[in-house]
Amino acid sequence: FTPRSGSTWISDVVRQSRALGSPGEYFYINAAFDSISLAACTSLEDYYAWLSRVRQTNGVFGFEISWPWLDLLEKEGKLSLLQGVDYWFLLRRRDFVLQAVSLYLASTSGVFHLRDEGEGGAHQRVEAGDVEYDGDDIAESVLQVMHGEFLLARHFRAQDTEPRPLWYEDLIEQGPQDFLYRFAEQISVALSPEDRERIDAIQPSLRKSGGERNAEFAARFRQERPAFVAHWDEYRGRMGAAAYRAMLAEADASAAPNTAADR
Repeated sequence: FTPRSGSTWISDVVRQSRALGSPGEYFYINAAFDSISLAACTSLEDYYAWLSRVRQTNGVFGFEISWPWLDLLEKEGKLSLLQGVDYWFLLRRRDFVLQAVSLYLASTSGVFHLRDEGEGGAHQRVEAGDVEYDGDDIAESVLQVMHGEFLLARHFRAQDTEPRPLWYEDLIEQGPQDFLYRFAEQISVALSPEDRERIDAIQPSLRKSGGERNAEFAARFRQERPAFVAHWDEYRGRMGAAAYRAMLAEADASAAPNTAADR
């Protein structure tokens, strides 16, 4: 997944189903601290074997992972651990500008997720305007998202794997029940009547942190930087941030005056 695309929402409702695994960021040390402490393993192989036994429900084990941690597994020569994965899904957001705005606001405010029991304070502080618009920082957030998409796409091409697409906007429109039934079908899990009864009763504890402020910032950004947005509309998944910066540097160098000729 890429940041601010709904991965925590998915994990929340999948976990509540108790029929489709208990996915978490088990390879991100800070997020997986409890699992690492409980496992008491001395190797990554032992840890992964422990996870697949203990963090499964209904015979299903899953995890969520973003590029930095997938890259780390590759650099450590541990990708073989994931050879037994039956299904890969790539979670993204169609509106990458709104995604970048959400990432910028979350990173700046420190408010990443809102739960029902936390209504009020944090949400009000973000919406009240404590975080000011910053086009440069939002552009950096776009580049972060686009770079992650590019590296994930390159990785899966190298692995000759085609992950199934998941889109944030579809999740929000579908709601938890529709998503879980479709998800169970995609990974070939037969749901019992008890599973279905439990799924039908699910109420997500997470709610959207975005609002009018996000939409205002996104609209302003699109208006101020149409060429930047158009570029990533065309090249998302096919160009990384490093290549983009190199392209800009080359364009700047070509546009610079030739001082020797001027003299």
